[in-house]
Amino acid sequence: MKMRLFIVVILSALTPLEAHADVTDSVSNIYDFLSRGFEDAWPDDFEAEGWEVDFGVGTAVVPEYAGADRYKMAVLPLVRVSYDGFLSLRNTKLRVNLLRYENFSAGAVARYSFGRNESGDRVLEGLGNIGDTVEIGGFVRYSHKYTTVKLELREAVGAGQGRTTYLSVNQGLHRSERLKLGLLASAIFGSGQNMQSYFGVTDAQSATSVVGLRPYNASGGLYQTDLFLGGEYSLTNHWLLGALVGYSRLLNDAADSPIVADFGDPNMLSAGIGLFYRF
Repeated sequence: MKMRLFIVVILSALTPLEAHADVTDSVSNIYDFLSRGFEDAWPDDFEAEGWEVDFGVGTAVVPEYAGADRYKMAVLPLVRVSYDGFLSLRNTKLRVNLLRYENFSAGAVARYSFGRNESGDRVLEGLGNIGDTVEIGGFVRYSHKYTTVKLELREAVGAGQGRTTYLSVNQGLHRSERLKLGLLASAIFGSGQNMQSYFGVTDAQSATSVVGLRPYNASGGLYQTDLFLGGEYSLTNHWLLGALVGYSRLLNDAADSPIVADFGDPNMLSAGIGLFYRF
C-alpha cells in the first residue's frame, strides 16, 4: 500500500506540469470525465471498502480554447483514488463526503484549475495569460437507481477567476460484467468575474489584440451546456479502457463574446480515450 500511495502522489504532482502546455478549461472538463468514469451513473460500483487506486494515461481531442473553431490533441496522465466512499481524488480534484444519508450525500471539494495561455491560439494573443488557480467549494448529490443529480459550486482562490457552478445529471444506460455505458448532461454557470476573465475583452486588451478583438463586457449566468456519451470496458481484472464523445454549446454572453462570435464557434465537439491500471 505504501508503494501504491507513493505512485499516486508522484502522478498527482506531475499532472499539472504535464498538462499545462496550452491546456484550456475544455481539457479540464475532459480530464474530469475521463478520470471519473461512470462513478455517478453507477454509484454502487464505486463504494469499495478501503483503498482503490487506478492510474493511467488518456488522450483527448478538444477545441484550442473554450469557443475555438480549431482543435488539438492532448495527452493526459490520469489518476483515480478512493477510500471507503469517503475520499476521492480524480486527477486534480479532491472530494470529501462529509454527509451521507441513504441516497443523499454532500461534502467539500477542491480542484487545481488550469488557466489559459495566450500563446495557445492567435485569437488569444494580446489578451494576456489567465493563471492557474485552486478552486474550493462544496457539492450535494442525490442518486436513485441509475440516475444521479449533482450540484457543485467552486470559488477560485486566486487569479481573479470568480465562482463557477455546475449542475449535472448522470444516467446509467447499460451495465454488464465488463461493460458500462453512461450519459452525462451538464449546465455550467459563471459569476461576472469568471465570465469576464474568459470571455470579456477590456479596452487595453482590445488595443493589444493581434486580431483586433472589439471591447466586450461579459456578465454572469448560464454559459455552457454539455452532453457526453461514454463507456468503460474491463479488459482484464486490472486493465480498464474508457472512451467518450461529447458536444458542448456556449450560450448567452459567452456565445456573444468576440472571442467566440467573431473568431470562433459556440458549438464544440470533443472525444477522448483513457487506459487505466487498477491495483
